[in-house]
Amino acid sequence: MNFRRGFDFEDRICTKLEQIGCRLQRDQKLDHKYKLDFKVISFPDNPGTYSLGVQVTAKRDDYEKQHEFECLQKLSNVANKSLYLELAGNLDLEDGGSLAVFTVICSFQFDRRFKDTKVLGAVINPDYSYEFFDLAERSRTLREHAREVMFEQTKPVPASPLQMRELETHFSLPGKPAGAAPAPQDAFPSLPEMDGVLNAYKRSEGFGFSMGRDGNTYFVHVNAIVDDRLKEELNRVPYSEFASSIEIPVVFQDGGFTKQGAKYRAAKNIRMRQPLAASSAAD
Repeated sequence: MNFRRGFDFEDRICTKLEQIGCRLQRDQKLDHKYKLDFKVISFPDNPGTYSLGVQVTAKRDDYEKQHEFECLQKLSNVANKSLYLELAGNLDLEDGGSLAVFTVICSFQFDRRFKDTKVLGAVINPDYSYEFFDLAERSRTLREHAREVMFEQTKPVPASPLQMRELETHFSLPGKPAGAAPAPQDAFPSLPEMDGVLNAYKRSEGFGFSMGRDGNTYFVHVNAIVDDRLKEELNRVPYSEFASSIEIPVVFQDGGFTKQGAKYRAAKNIRMRQPLAASSAAD
């Protein structure tokens, strides 16, 4: 019998572990504040007392959830060790799956390879095989892949001839008819714009960071945002003592280093990035 998502499989796993002889701790504070479904306090036939927190999920490769768990557990002392455990969606807890969960937990606790490891990820496959992985490295790799996919999917659509004529009319110099020869290059001085992803924002302080298309990280301040829609999106970010992880495609200009000793270059004239709407009007 395969487990169902949510509390059903969490309860089932805990019941199985307790039947094996583990002593567990479960409460709302562990779940809501520390993202731990349970803690293993003792193992069967073992006189020692332990503190190994576990989060169990049936969702594979959720890099935001992985990153949140890894950061939270590194800063928290609620458990000596913390395990992020991914289970295959068709793992059968009644026929070997529970034993695989128990084996992974014991390995993390007692294998000398992980003696000094505080936070670790693991995945259990449908055939009950398992492997451990570095949570920070896995979440970073998945995030970078997601960004590449997003960049490819949100490339600007070329403007239609009608849109080009409208832009030409809008930016014509006073007294200069549309369709005339282009203005000198310095008539409209501006820095080149760059695609990026605003991936972290601390609303309480009004700043964040964006990963540029060039691979560099740029400092973002709310005062440098020129797009009301982007400001509205950031106003939905919850207040927190830590920066919140977000994913908002943006366009900005490289403002350079604005302070002596600054670690990151500053982004300026920041706005949300979206493809130009194709015009339905005929030429």
